[in-house]
Amino acid sequence: MVALTAADVAVTQMDIGRKVTLSKKKYYRVKLVFGDGALTYPALGIPMPPMGKYGFVRFLDGLTDIEKASDDKFIYKYDTANNKLRIWVPDTGVELGGVAVAANRTIYAVAIGW
Repeated sequence: MVALTAADVAVTQMDIGRKVTLSKKKYYRVKLVFGDGALTYPALGIPMPPMGKYGFVRFLDGLTDIEKASDDKFIYKYDTANNKLRIWVPDTGVELGGVAVAANRTIYAVAIGW
C-alpha cells in the first residue's frame, strides 16, 4: 500500500483576517484534512506541507493545541524537527504503523511561525 505524503494533506487557514502577532511570531488557526481510507500511515509520521501552506514565509515553529473529533481516539503530536504529524494509539502507547488512515480525517491546530 502507498503511504501518505505531504501532498495528501490539505491545509485551510481559518480566521485569516484575525491572525495574532506576538513578538514577531504569527499564530493562525488551521484545519488539516488527510487520509482516503487506502493510503497508509508512514513510519515516523505523516510529512506535513511546507510553511507557505500555513501562511508563513520564513519558518513554521510548530502546530499546537491540536483538536480532533470527539469520536477520534488517537493522540496527535507535531514533530517540529522533522515536520511530521505523529499519531499514537492511546490504549497501547504505540505509534500507529502501516495501517490505512480513515478517509477525510480532520484535525484543527494553531500554527506558529513567521
